[in-house]
Amino acid sequence: WLEQSRTKFRDADPAFFVVGMGQGLPLSSCSFDGLIHQDGGLQPMRPGSRASSRGSQLLCEGRSARHGPLVCSAVGKEIFLYVSESGRKLSVLEGSKGPVTCLLGSGTSLFSGSVDRAVRRWDLETGNNIAELKGHDGSVWCLELIQDVLCSASEDATVICWDLESGARLARLMQHTSPVRCLLDVGGAMLSGSDGGTLICWDLKSFEPIVTTEAHTCAITCLLHVERGGSVFSGAADGSITRWNQHCRDAENSLEGHVQWITCLLATEEWLFSGSRDGTIKRWDLETGVLTVSLELGTISLRKPAGFLVATEEGSVCISKMPEGEKFIKVDHEGGSMSFLASNGLFLSASPGGAVGAGSESIGDEECFDVMAHPDGTISLRTTYGTYLSVDATADAGAGVSAIHCEEDIPLGPEKFNHCLIEAHWSGVTCLQMVSGCLMSGAADRSVKLWDPNSGILVASLDSRTGITCLLDTGGALYAGVARGNPLRLPRPSRPFAQANTRSPLPAKVPAAMLRAASARCAAACAAAVETVVDASKAVAAEGEAPLSPPAVRRGEAAAAVAPAAAPAAPPPPPYHDRRPPPHPLAPAHPPAR
Repeated sequence: WLEQSRTKFRDADPAFFVVGMGQGLPLSSCSFDGLIHQDGGLQPMRPGSRASSRGSQLLCEGRSARHGPLVCSAVGKEIFLYVSESGRKLSVLEGSKGPVTCLLGSGTSLFSGSVDRAVRRWDLETGNNIAELKGHDGSVWCLELIQDVLCSASEDATVICWDLESGARLARLMQHTSPVRCLLDVGGAMLSGSDGGTLICWDLKSFEPIVTTEAHTCAITCLLHVERGGSVFSGAADGSITRWNQHCRDAENSLEGHVQWITCLLATEEWLFSGSRDGTIKRWDLETGVLTVSLELGTISLRKPAGFLVATEEGSVCISKMPEGEKFIKVDHEGGSMSFLASNGLFLSASPGGAVGAGSESIGDEECFDVMAHPDGTISLRTTYGTYLSVDATADAGAGVSAIHCEEDIPLGPEKFNHCLIEAHWSGVTCLQMVSGCLMSGAADRSVKLWDPNSGILVASLDSRTGITCLLDTGGALYAGVARGNPLRLPRPSRPFAQANTRSPLPAKVPAAMLRAASARCAAACAAAVETVVDASKAVAAEGEAPLSPPAVRRGEAAAAVAPAAAPAAPPPPPYHDRRPPPHPLAPAHPPAR
């Protein structure tokens, strides 16, 4: 992946390289294909090649007194321990007789469940298996620690509660009639969800059910507790999401939008994010349950030598020297044509007369474009009227965009754009993680996507060698579990996103000619002010008083105050491309040197 990236972007502008490879993601930290960046070089991470029979890899966080935070990775029957900060492998935990299906870290202890029906406790300091808890008649699918009680759910439709210190079995809960795959801590009580769609809330003091609810007509696939408000969300295999009160006595509302299995739920202060096997991520209002954004569309950025193609709030389209180009949301149509939604919420359009703007609220003939790829890697956008979007090759930043006819229908330099195309997920979403104010998603399509959670715009994509199963943020590092092979240590976004549609207005909205005229007017005003001060000094001197020195006189140029020369001509303003625009909120903290 790294070699292909170097080859493809070897001669590209570094700023565009950052856009192409991912906003705020430093390439020097990328670690795909088992590589991690450590001490200035790429080091292999090779814990082994075997993977579990279920085709998934699990990650959890532990802690060691000597090494600090640890990453625990289950691959097949083995569990590998890594130092979180550096990615260095510490040890391998062996002893499971079947593939490991779940992991749970608690201080310096690690608990694991396996297909061999046992729950094991490991000491992360020594790597020893200090306890083996047996009692299930089927594979163990889920573990949850609630106060001092360890709970395990199994294929045998039971939940067993264990004493955390002694390992003694406290109770075996047998009210479910189908395999139990989800456990959740709800304010000290335990919530369990089964493949039959039943939710049971348990009192862990009496080990009796508080509430039993037939929540869904199919398997419950994920559970989430939101502390603010005390609500519980349950996702099901039919794509439905239900919001419950804390003990699941009553359903508050139902969130309909997905069409396939709900795989993950994530809550922030304002929103609920849900991922599904239908390949989409949806953002819901946490208070009302209203669907606000569906994250399922890719983006494209277009660039000319003078800058990026951007759309202003007023609906005009021009070239900007912004450090970050505009990411147009790409809408695909049957037949291969595309439409492009700008950050102002309107569609890019081209009229029959050649005018190009971004002011349409709906999609018609003027908003549809055919994308033509060229052997040199550039693309051209052809309108339904046979014209091409064009920018003069010699145009400076601030130049407008028009649609023109090409001789023999062959696009030339002005009609060609460098581009960065980022596709959305095309396979099931498996995991969601909020990192530094950014939304990251992993999917079975072997990619990790980076989204702006405010606007729902896809910002970047990193590809792996196999499907992504989980994401783990340890605070200092970010890891991804994969369906086959070794875990991946990923680069972190450098800073949080700003509010949606926030950009530097100066380079995007003010043409270069206007800037030059403003600079000339400012220089003339300054020269006139200096001449006024000199005239005042001459008048005071004629009355026999000491002159008031202008700034030039104070620097030792007294002759200029007595017999002032003509005000020097104002120097011409620097070219537009030599001006440095204000830093963009999405720009990396340390942009690559040219």
